[in-house]
Amino acid sequence: MRRYMFVIVLASFFTNAISPEAHGQFCGVYLRPQSVLDRIADFDIVLVGQFQNVVKPNNALPNGQSEFRIESVLKNHKLIGERKVIILDQVVDRPQKFILAAEMFQGKVGSVFGLELNGDGAELVRFVRGAMQLKDRSLAGRLPYIAPFLHSANKEVAESAHIDFENAKYSDVRKVAEKMDPVRLIKAIQDPKTPPDFRGNFVVLLGHCGKKEHVVVVRKLLDAVDSDYVLYANKLFATYIMLDPDAGRKRLIQILGKAEAPFLNRFWAFDAVKKLRANRPDLLSQKQANDAACCLLADPMIADFAIEELRRWETWGACDDILALVHLKKHQAPIVKKAILHYSLQCPLPQAKAHVIQMQALDAEWVQDTRELLALEDEVPQPKQK
Repeated sequence: MRRYMFVIVLASFFTNAISPEAHGQFCGVYLRPQSVLDRIADFDIVLVGQFQNVVKPNNALPNGQSEFRIESVLKNHKLIGERKVIILDQVVDRPQKFILAAEMFQGKVGSVFGLELNGDGAELVRFVRGAMQLKDRSLAGRLPYIAPFLHSANKEVAESAHIDFENAKYSDVRKVAEKMDPVRLIKAIQDPKTPPDFRGNFVVLLGHCGKKEHVVVVRKLLDAVDSDYVLYANKLFATYIMLDPDAGRKRLIQILGKAEAPFLNRFWAFDAVKKLRANRPDLLSQKQANDAACCLLADPMIADFAIEELRRWETWGACDDILALVHLKKHQAPIVKKAILHYSLQCPLPQAKAHVIQMQALDAEWVQDTRELLALEDEVPQPKQK
């Protein structure tokens, strides 16, 4: 039986919704946060109104009951028509106005999702109403519509727009970004009130519509990288290369080869390498990406990341450099040895096969377990690079 539910969404709903784990076009992701528009997309009706005449649970109504007085309809359904009130079989004793999205089930209101209208609620209603009127409500189709809302003063609207851009395919974001106003983006980037996650998105968008002289804005942020900025340092590196490819690639290689640099800065720099290799081979070729990855092999703190990516890229030309790490005392951590074995198990070169045989002689069970886990990993569909 379908469960009835009501979700009250307060101003804090999207707190930390965009994070290092919520990567978009320049961040990888497995579980993505949903925007407001995604959350209501599959509901049958979307209404604006208030709750009234709440009845607490009793013998006749064990779940209680609430009326929702409809002030406006953003998405209609034949079972709603011109009705001014709908009934929910649950108690919602809240005086605020809501955007209410609901499913119709067997002629009644089923599952619902409520978004409380706090502060500038009119902006949120306008945002949703416009999205409901789009002919193409797919994520790609609504990007041009939501682009101006990235700058909205309404927190829920702005965060929803940023989540949509984070979740969209890189190619779709690029089409929209190329038509944006770089001056407005720079203003947002330089505004101290702009949240770091928003600033990171604005930086990427600037990379597609900005000019070479705008790289000074990105370089200044990279020069001042700290705990606030490190979360989108990958976007800074990628945008630097978009705006000034030669200088950007040079700086990227410098940070990757700088062992004393903070680990996270090098990690995000390498993340930029991976995304540029996948999405912008015109800016970073496979060879340049391979060379960038090899810069990390000497550092045991991050070598495993590079080895695993070189394996996925089938960069078998790095085999000798990777196998050379086996004999280095500082590279004896299990995670590094495992990465080298992963690479060797898939590399077709004879020296890699010889390494596997040598490891089998030392610990056959470990090699077999590693082989099986690697096979399972290959069977699981990997998320496409954005």
